[in-house]
This record gives sequence, structure tokens and C-alpha cells, in this order.
Amino acid sequence: MTNPVAGFPLVRADCSNRKRGQSALSRLPHTDAFTNHRVLGVADRMLILFLLVVLADEHGRLTTLHRRLAVAAARDPEHWAAGRPADKLPNSTAKWLGKAAVRRPPWHRIEEFLRLQVPPQYLQPVRAAAAGLFCKADGRERPAPDFAGPVHLPLWARHTRATTEAIIADVTAMLAGGVEVGEVPASTDEPSAVRAVRAELEKTKIVLSQVLREYMQLQHAHDKLREEADYWEGSVTAQGEQFVEHHQQRQQLRLVNRKFQALRLLHIDLLVKLHPGLSVTGAESMLEEQLKPAAVPGLRPDWEFTRSTLTAEEPRDQAEGTAVAAQ
Repeated sequence: MTNPVAGFPLVRADCSNRKRGQSALSRLPHTDAFTNHRVLGVADRMLILFLLVVLADEHGRLTTLHRRLAVAAARDPEHWAAGRPADKLPNSTAKWLGKAAVRRPPWHRIEEFLRLQVPPQYLQPVRAAAAGLFCKADGRERPAPDFAGPVHLPLWARHTRATTEAIIADVTAMLAGGVEVGEVPASTDEPSAVRAVRAELEKTKIVLSQVLREYMQLQHAHDKLREEADYWEGSVTAQGEQFVEHHQQRQQLRLVNRKFQALRLLHIDLLVKLHPGLSVTGAESMLEEQLKPAAVPGLRPDWEFTRSTLTAEEPRDQAEGTAVAAQ
């Protein structure tokens, strides 16, 4: 549902008045729901969630903002969104605004978004809160050197977690005049030593993110090398098994050869005993003849009704020889 405050629509996280698509706030009930925690600090997520609350239209989406950006870009060829239709701009703004944002938007981009989307009568307090959140996230006193105006850090942003409902309630009270927005620097409640530590922490986070990316690249290269090593290890194992099998077959071949030689000598000895006067050489020759593979004649059909009978011209002794051979 919507919660209009003096004509300024605020969309709650459980908005049911939706059209096509998903609300920009429907999956962000709090700052812990962002996807990229390792690249977005708590202060960055608070700033982005606040911007989504004040920039979303009555249906909880950024459609109106994208349409107005496209119109502004059409008037200025040097605009960063020049040449991009409104339906393509979500691909450009998603890196700053949304559940999967990867970095905080630059201040000049935030000012452009607010100027296009926030009604003029509410621009100053919203801009002051955005400046305070940006300063806390960036660790500075002012969002830009030429910034002129109040810097206000909301109370909900001084904790480690913020909900969308709390931000909506605070913005509602602020626009209704219940929250005094004055010249309050975003970091007056923190000593300089704390600000220095916070700035050092942000730098360390950037370095850690770079180191993590390099680590992931090295991990990917290591995984590829591990796959290759596993492949070659499997290949070596298979070759080792083949070698063992080959060695066993050679052993079996040697045993079979020994048995063959023993049977050969026994056969020659029996031939010499069976044929008195036969020499060992003759017995070896006889054995070689016996061991020669018999020539297998080509087979052909032998049908009874096609077999020709012996003619009178065929010698009788040839027929008798054939009969003897058959026996």
C-alpha cells in the first residue's frame, strides 16, 4: 500500500498496488537483504535503501525515474544516458540502486536522481538526509566541495542495521515537519579518531575485495590444474593396470610355451618308439607335417538332385578311391 505524505508518495515494502514486474523494495525489507555484502558496507546499504524509498514511484518501482532520465538525456547529447531508451536504463542504474547493487552511486548522480524525482517542496530535507548518509558511507564532512546546504544523519542510520519500514516512517515524519533538519554534519557524533578508523576500514575493504578477486581467480586456475592432474593420474593408473595385465599374459605365454615344448618332445619320443628305425630328425619332420594347419577346401552346395552320377567314361578305380577316402 502507499502512504502519501503531503502529496509525496512513499511505498511500503509490502506494497500490493503493483503493476507488471517486481517492486524495487519488495525484496529489501532491511539492509541485510542486499546481495553483495562483501563490496557494500552497512553505510552504503543504508544510503541505497534510503534512495530506493524516496525515488520509488507509487507502484514501488523506478519506472518514473528512468522515464525522466530518458527525457533529460534526449535534451542533452552529453548526458550519461544519452541514446538509451527508458526500458534499457535499469541495466545502467542497477549497479547503484537495487538488491544487487555493487557500489554506492556518486554524489552528482544522487543529486540528479533526487532533482528529477523528488517534488521541489521536499527536496531540501531529502537532499540533506541523502548528504548525511553519503558522508557517513564515504567518511567525509561534505558530499562535495561545492555542496551548500544542510547535512543531516537520520537516527536510524547510527545503528548497524536498518529496516525499510523504519526508513519510511522517518522520511514520513521528516516531510511532515516532525524532524528538524538543520546544519548538522553527518559525523559530529563521532570523534576524529573514529572517523580515521572508519576511513581506514573502507580502504581495507577495497583492498580486501581486490585480494578476494585475485584469490578467486587463482582458485579457478588451481581447480583447472587439479582436473588436469586427476586426468593424467587416471591415465597413469590405467596404463599401470594394462602393464600388469600385459606382464601376466607374458607369464602365461611362457608357461604355455614350456608345456608345448614338453609335449613336443614327448610326441617325438613316441614316434621314434612307434616306428623303429625312424630317426629323431625324421620324427621332427613328421611332427612338423602333422602340426601344419590343414588346408580347408572351399565349401560348395552339395545338393542331391544336382549331384551328377559317374559317367561311363570315369574310371571305376577313381570312384572306388573316392569311396575309400570318404570312409
